[in-house]
Amino acid sequence: GAARSMAGREMRTLRSVRRGRGFDDAMDVTDIVAQRMEMSRLMRSIKIEARAAGKDFDFDEKKGAELVRRSALKSGFQQREIGGALDVLSEKGFAGEIGAHPEMIERIGVEARALGSDPRTIAKLRSVLLTAGRGQGTKFDEKDLQKMVAQVSFVGKAGVFRAESIAEESESLFSRAAASGVDFRTELGKYVGFAQMVREGTGSGAMARTAINSLQNAIVK
Repeated sequence: GAARSMAGREMRTLRSVRRGRGFDDAMDVTDIVAQRMEMSRLMRSIKIEARAAGKDFDFDEKKGAELVRRSALKSGFQQREIGGALDVLSEKGFAGEIGAHPEMIERIGVEARALGSDPRTIAKLRSVLLTAGRGQGTKFDEKDLQKMVAQVSFVGKAGVFRAESIAEESESLFSRAAASGVDFRTELGKYVGFAQMVREGTGSGAMARTAINSLQNAIVK
């Protein structure tokens, strides 16, 4: 009885600590250590890639890891999910953006939760929008990005072309839109709405992307 009661208290304490640090209840000590090592690797990678991109600041790895933990606590996602989103941004060449604006780390999980999405989808949309902006010689600020990501998410909820699917096809869709002169600050909602209508007449997101690109090619010609 006493031993079982003590074991129960210890288990509840461990769960509390795990939740307090953004870890899953099902994770054991080995999982937690592995996740911490992966997070350390990711923070170091962001720091190196930011420097390679020519940024003259010194990214604080410990602060970055703490922001991941805080984002997990605020949003309810796991730290590995927040880390996965940062990996997406880093792989697309935006480690410098993370380093220059570390508050993005904390915000991305909260944004995903508020929009009923997931961190990787939000990161994918942000990276593609930033890339499209670069292609047009435009630098979107945080307010622009939040507004545009919200537009995509809201349109995605209104039909069969969900935000997750749009994110998967967005690299091609948005690069073509940028090349054809779409003003992302004012016309993105209309463009995604158009993509939604095309998707409803096709069998998949990939088919919708092909159809939209074909239409854009015909218009440009």
